[in-house]
Amino acid sequence: LPTTNMQFIGMNTLSEFTCYQSYRYALNFAVDRAYIANNILNGSAATASIPICPENSLYNADLASRYAFDLENCKRLFSDAGVRDYDEDGMLEYQLPGGIAEIDLDFIVCSDNTDKVKAAQKIAADLESIGIGITVRQLTWVEYVYSITNGEYDMFYGEIKLPADFNLTDLMTTNGVKNFFGINDPNYYEYIHSFLSAQTDEERYVACDYMCQYIADGAVIVPICFEKQQVLTHRDVVSGIEATQYNVFYNLKNWTINMKVGERED
Repeated sequence: LPTTNMQFIGMNTLSEFTCYQSYRYALNFAVDRAYIANNILNGSAATASIPICPENSLYNADLASRYAFDLENCKRLFSDAGVRDYDEDGMLEYQLPGGIAEIDLDFIVCSDNTDKVKAAQKIAADLESIGIGITVRQLTWVEYVYSITNGEYDMFYGEIKLPADFNLTDLMTTNGVKNFFGINDPNYYEYIHSFLSAQTDEERYVACDYMCQYIADGAVIVPICFEKQQVLTHRDVVSGIEATQYNVFYNLKNWTINMKVGERED
């Protein structure tokens, strides 16, 4: 079952490093989404570099491909933005008014989910391979929520269940109740509102593309994948299942359950 459960990286726009849009933009290309979906999540997710589920007709694969995993491009974009190995120690630095500064990104993840921890560690390892200093900080759920809501992070590995219309208002607008990133940009509301208020399918597709591109270019969030859910039963025991992501027992009255499968006849 495709779902609207999106895993993503959240960026703190008030932090010393991730406050720069050009730095955040480069991080789009540091996420090996296919590896995370196939090797860590065992195929139970669909990769996505824009905040629309790939199973939805609104998902623009051509647009999404512009932000595909590419560490060399990531490093080039950092270099273009002035993030380079100034002291020749093998790690990149960035410029501040007082001189160059070492990079040590604080990347938090909830320790309760081992898959998310592994995914965060994979992203961190890829960033370190191109010279970006980063520390994965594993927190309990209570510590994790506290750190996000109080802005005590540079990046966090997050997950959110979006509504069926992919309304990002709560997440990505200045007054959104889930705006944990320090967003203070009215353009997000305008793009999201234009998408949600589109009157025709054609207008909706165009508005969705504009919205997704603005979000990807700003990179306050970097989408990773949308989860898939599944119902497992013994073979030939249950038929007629019509489970949805919201109700595994949907239309239960039409299920057929055969409890005699595999019984021996003496």
